[in-house]
Amino acid sequence: MRLQLIHNPDATANRLHVNPADLDQAQNDIEHSVLVRAAPVVGGRASVMEVRADQAVPRGKAACSANTRVNLLANDNDEIVLECLESMGLQAVLLQPVGRVLTDAEVAMLPGVLRRQATFPMARKDQMFLTLGEERVSFIVSKSKPAYGWFDPEFTRFDLRNKVSRSALMDGPAVSFDDIGGLDATIEEIRELVIGPWRHPEVWQAAGQIPSRGILLHGPPGTGKTMLAKATAREVGAKFHHLCAADLLSGTYGETEQRLKSIFANARREGPSLIFIDEIDSIGTKREDTKGELEKRVLTLLLQLLDGFEDRGDVVVMAATNRMDVLDDALVRGGRLEVHIKVPYPDQSAREKILSIHTRDMPLNEVNLGEVALLTNGYTGADLATLCRTSARMAIRRAFGLEYTDEEGPVSEEELNQFQIVMEDLEAARVHLLPRLVRDRRACAFHEVTLDDVVGHDAAKQVLMSHLHRPISHPEIYSEFGLEVAGGLLLHGPPGTGKTMLAKAAAHASGVHFMHVQSSDLLSKWVGESERNVSRLFDDAELLAPVVMFFDEFDALGRRREGAESGVHHESVSSLLLSLMDGSKTRDGVFIVAATNRLDMIDPAFLRPGRIEHIVEIGPLVRQQYVEFMRRDLDRMAAPTLIDDDELLTIAQGLRDRLTGAELAMLMRSARHEAAQRCILDSELQPLLTLEDLQQACMNHTTFAVDQFGSEYDADPCMEALE
Repeated sequence: MRLQLIHNPDATANRLHVNPADLDQAQNDIEHSVLVRAAPVVGGRASVMEVRADQAVPRGKAACSANTRVNLLANDNDEIVLECLESMGLQAVLLQPVGRVLTDAEVAMLPGVLRRQATFPMARKDQMFLTLGEERVSFIVSKSKPAYGWFDPEFTRFDLRNKVSRSALMDGPAVSFDDIGGLDATIEEIRELVIGPWRHPEVWQAAGQIPSRGILLHGPPGTGKTMLAKATAREVGAKFHHLCAADLLSGTYGETEQRLKSIFANARREGPSLIFIDEIDSIGTKREDTKGELEKRVLTLLLQLLDGFEDRGDVVVMAATNRMDVLDDALVRGGRLEVHIKVPYPDQSAREKILSIHTRDMPLNEVNLGEVALLTNGYTGADLATLCRTSARMAIRRAFGLEYTDEEGPVSEEELNQFQIVMEDLEAARVHLLPRLVRDRRACAFHEVTLDDVVGHDAAKQVLMSHLHRPISHPEIYSEFGLEVAGGLLLHGPPGTGKTMLAKAAAHASGVHFMHVQSSDLLSKWVGESERNVSRLFDDAELLAPVVMFFDEFDALGRRREGAESGVHHESVSSLLLSLMDGSKTRDGVFIVAATNRLDMIDPAFLRPGRIEHIVEIGPLVRQQYVEFMRRDLDRMAAPTLIDDDELLTIAQGLRDRLTGAELAMLMRSARHEAAQRCILDSELQPLLTLEDLQQACMNHTTFAVDQFGSEYDADPCMEALE
């Protein structure tokens, strides 16, 4: 049977996904899950594969991973021939590393990593890829008995020859696009703009153009720019030259320029080659802002080398930066680094995919990666990798304590087999680890805040759904009608009514990032510092997009500019904020929500159409909603309660109307405090919240009571002191 290879990042090593109809047409020569010999029709090499029926694969295609294509020495769209083989298990294999020898720590890790591998087919001289610690390491199957078969971690014996193999199928980076999660759109862009022209220059020749040979990856630190460059080199089988720009600089006159020239010369000689310049902003800063002569000379030479590499062989240059705004204009113009590809923060689904990649070799037990992804809003791929390592440390501490560090012998096989990482370990790691980028960008975790969790405010929920959630969730429909999400929303009402909670819940419903902006974080007494903070805030929001920017206490930033109280400094900040809010329409994916309890203080310029178009009142609750609020609060407790809804209704009737959610929450906290104090004073009592606790809380807060009940309670001493 002949099939055409296509890419499937979810396929495992040496597995082909084939449409069931193609398997049926093979007249049972190939069953729906069987061992086959696969070989490209032209070139390549034969290997052994498992065939799986997959309805999602088009007819005539065989979907496989990048690792599988390495073992076939084939590319996408190459045609392969499948022949059925007798199924047998491997008795023993000898593995040998590619590119470098393993460290002692990696040698110790290898048995455990192999034990956690699922059964998969393997042939002699195949190349396999394993994650050891933080590194993705490739191995060659130097020997196997028999020549091919199923590798079963429980029955196949393996040995390691820790010497560099000279017979690798691919002597390049071990990272593939399959190892990069959550950047599907970016990878597709790289395939179109880099890999396609590199593999098929004849298409561009037919178009009468020369494809771009300079690519700039830009985005926040830790989002995967270096991994993308390595995976690109591997995808096309190019030699990878990793150049850290800061390492180039030398105090000896002329040495830096000589290093740079030799790197380009070696790349041309060893082509096809990919030169990756990391942190290019350290040598590519605008020349008018650069004081050192060395940096200016290096940049001038780099510009000359980039100009000339149409004539310098099969070489592509990729560069990476997280400070694109400081790069010299001559560096990023057409003909040099002309293709600019943004590497964004991962959204929730992307974070879940990244977590699945980093935990694939971890012994997880009842871990909900979707929930972890929800709670890690604002994390980069590097942050998530650190989270997984930290959770492993938490699990080791829980399972083995610190005593195992004093033991000289290895931990027993039985203990290792029982070792598991559970959800509590990941949660402990998340609490322990707060990445600097999350703090700097004020990205907040959603936890489990939904619009259904907010009691009352039905009209406000409808406005948020209509003007925030639906436009974010269905942009294609809005585009059909020529609409865009223009203008923000302003939530106004007394303190404690739930404005922040509503904004978080709306962002959660839309599945986008949420930035909680406090005015005090932006305003500074130093001249120009407040303006820089505001500009940086909007730049960060653009990096995090799609994102809901929530401005709390907006009256501090957006108060009226006229009058004696308004100074030049405040007017400058307000004018900049007005300008940036106008520009947020061009910042794709930045949505503005503000909150205030002083609507009369907001400058009318902020409230005009195009800036803040929708003003939503968030008032206190009415008495009929108190029972629902109190019941939800009680249901969130671990301790039981015997209070029924009729008793809650009686309590509600004794409270004054139009209490805020914050006031009711304080009342319920007071009741729980009474119950906790009673249990502490009498250790024989079971934890239980009673009606008497709630009644006592009402007595402690007489300002919450209706007027006719005021005489039944003692006066609030705090209120008397204020009076």
